Amino acid sequence: MGLGLPSINIEFHKKAVSFIARSERGTVLLLLKDATKTTIVNTYTTIADVVKEDWTAENFRIIDLCLMGKPNKVIAVRAVVKEMGINVDECKQLIENLDFDWFAAPCLSKDESALFASYFDTQKKKKYKKGKAVLVDQAADSPAVVNFATNNISILYKGEVITIKPEDYTARIAGLLAGVSITESSTYKVLKEIVDIKQSAKPDDDINAGKFIIIFDGEKFKIARGVTSLVTASEEVPDDFKKIKIVEASDMVRNDIKSTFENQYVGKRNNTYDNKQIFVGAIHSYLTELGEKVIDKDEDIEVSIDTSWVKKYLEKERKKDTSQMSEIEINKSNTGSHLAIKARFKFVDAMEDLTMGIEM
Repeated sequence: MGLGLPSINIEFHKKAVSFIARSERGTVLLLLKDATKTTIVNTYTTIADVVKEDWTAENFRIIDLCLMGKPNKVIAVRAVVKEMGINVDECKQLIENLDFDWFAAPCLSKDESALFASYFDTQKKKKYKKGKAVLVDQAADSPAVVNFATNNISILYKGEVITIKPEDYTARIAGLLAGVSITESSTYKVLKEIVDIKQSAKPDDDINAGKFIIIFDGEKFKIARGVTSLVTASEEVPDDFKKIKIVEASDMVRNDIKSTFENQYVGKRNNTYDNKQIFVGAIHSYLTELGEKVIDKDEDIEVSIDTSWVKKYLEKERKKDTSQMSEIEINKSNTGSHLAIKARFKFVDAMEDLTMGIEM
């Protein structure tokens, strides 16, 4: 057993060291309605990779706009269609096992967007998937959905001023969000190509309502605040998840832990108490190594076996009376193939709000 243990710490160490770099190189999945070619899944890292004739002029521009944000790559997927609309169920199956951070689908109707908003919310709640969607006018009240709510957008593209649908511009937003480092937020990121928008009459109210909007500060057009559509916070979905930056960090940490568990533990180690504690210790070391650029150094990092979960498991699955058992006895109990871990720590946010008093 001892010979295999260092590989866990090494993998966590590599992930911690590369965390910042990986955060600014996310992947965008674009769902596009396009029958120009038959290749369904297409991957691009620069616009030079895209054969212009493979797409309609509108979809080529959408891909180009997305790549302006400098994501790691763009996965352009041709949507499955039925009659005049999108076959939502088949499109969901198509993207289910693709690895991506951000999703945009300019081809969706409002009703189809609502179905995808529900899908991404469920994926995050039930399967802990890292994918998040940028959709137009979808008040999903979810950290998995960004509710883009700016209209009448005019941009300078290839030397010409054109009006672009907000649905098409979600690709630009998704690309930008995929390219933002975890040490920053998207708040006040400048969108240099924009020349005009329909400005919000009440930007503060819109932001508080979970709307992702663009504002004009008198000189430039920029993102008002990097928020998700989450409005109703709870114990399971805290207030911090209203910020895209925090959701991104949470998704990356969860994904790192999940992938390390799958690569180094699943099917490779006995589910003993000692091995559980080794994994707990490895997670704690990983979180500590992330450092103050990601984790609040003034807050304690706590990682442990989830005693409450184990207790319920023993009572329900093993029909065992735990009323007289100590916490250590519960944690040492046989839980079959299951490992339940809980962690408590706080992500550091970006500097966004200034309160300044001047005395004279």
